Amino acid sequence: MNKLVFCIVLLLFCSSIQAKEKAPKPQNRFSITSGIGLSYSIWNKVLDFETPAGQNTGLIDLQRKKPIGFNLFGEFNIMLRRNFYISMGMDYNRFSRSFTYGDMPQNPFQPDITFDYNGKIVDRYISTQLSFNKKIPIKKHAIHLGAGILFSFIRTPNINLIYNHNPYPSFIGITDKQTVEFGLPFQLAYEYAINNKFSIGVKSQFQYLLSVFSAEHIYFTPYLRYTIQKRVKNNEN
Repeated sequence: MNKLVFCIVLLLFCSSIQAKEKAPKPQNRFSITSGIGLSYSIWNKVLDFETPAGQNTGLIDLQRKKPIGFNLFGEFNIMLRRNFYISMGMDYNRFSRSFTYGDMPQNPFQPDITFDYNGKIVDRYISTQLSFNKKIPIKKHAIHLGAGILFSFIRTPNINLIYNHNPYPSFIGITDKQTVEFGLPFQLAYEYAINNKFSIGVKSQFQYLLSVFSAEHIYFTPYLRYTIQKRVKNNEN
């Protein structure tokens, strides 16, 4: 049901670009946008608490990362008529968790046996995106609304602890899972034009993966937009 609603909204949004009366093409059609900011992982926040899977197995999977990470994105934008534009770009979201000696859970079967690990496990999301956006200008200010499609390349390492009874040994290992998912990005941005070339703003994007029906993360990122101005030749009379 959610997938159908999202597709209908996207189709209505794209169809609004086609107007009966054509507006003039914007003179400066191309721009480049990039920014770095904070990202909040909905996925890591909702993971179950790390407890043994069963008293007979002694399996503990340490997969929860810190919900606060960072985002880095870059886009190439093509302005269309009536303040609609297309964005093509990539973004990178990163969430980590650090371990030091003594952070590992105790062996429920052999309390005198412990594991020590000093390092990090890091979730990485690299997404390629294509989005359709609407700019609502208010003098030097502007509000941007957009939606589109993304393909996310995800890498999620977990620490696996396997505790056994005597005389069997216990094990520690890191599994590195890599997947490719697709979903929908929904974004909202505020922008202020410094001059005809440069603008600054703050962008918020919510990413929902349709392939697994899961909300992944939402980021809040300050950015800089550079408009590539078209050269105007002076005609000599």
